[in-house]
Amino acid sequence: MKKGFSNHAYISFISWGLMTLYLSIGFIPNLDAVDKIAPQWLAMSLLNLLSLIFLFTNRSLFFTPISRILSSYLSITYIVFIGWAFFSIFYSINPTEVIVNISRQFNVLVMFIIMAIFLFSLQKKMKFISLIVAIILGIEVYTVIMEAQEMIKSVGFISSGELKGVTANRNITAFSIAIKIPFVLFLFEILRKNYFKILLITLIFISLVCLSMIQSRASFIALGFIFLTYVFKNIYLFFKESK
Repeated sequence: MKKGFSNHAYISFISWGLMTLYLSIGFIPNLDAVDKIAPQWLAMSLLNLLSLIFLFTNRSLFFTPISRILSSYLSITYIVFIGWAFFSIFYSINPTEVIVNISRQFNVLVMFIIMAIFLFSLQKKMKFISLIVAIILGIEVYTVIMEAQEMIKSVGFISSGELKGVTANRNITAFSIAIKIPFVLFLFEILRKNYFKILLITLIFISLVCLSMIQSRASFIALGFIFLTYVFKNIYLFFKESK
């Protein structure tokens, strides 16, 4: 019993560790590559290889999740899309570009399946993932604030186009910040300690400040949908509980 428990704890620890590394791929530096995100694609490939080795050595525990995940509508749709994109090689203007992007999409598909397997098999997944995402968001907004501060010191103003954070350009940075805010709102709902709530509110406020400095219009639209959904959800729950 004790040995089984230790084995389960070991597998959970490795699974959470790999999940955290997947979520942290965005922090891989450019390393002066011509393609700014090439090192991140390489890191994803290496993580996929390590994860596949881990899953293969523990396949008895992950066999059921694999079969269920591959039979889901989302997985089937994604696989069909990649298959259709592969056959576009025969009629595309630039077949070489198609091959490059298909290999990347296949890499993403493998990552998607691996992360789904881990999430399927682990407990308290939403709380853990949201916590990791909130920490990553904190690092991202800190980087943006530091960049803005350096701009003010050197030239006296903030150039929104140069605020890249940990990514290759400002639009990706804005999207990366905006997409993480719902996870922070989820933590705000489930955590009960007031000091945690204060930290989360502060993080959301700093994220909004960073987005206002970056001035990406698409992120403003996304934020509108996020907060409208959050408000309408709470209004719905309020009237539901009051009945």
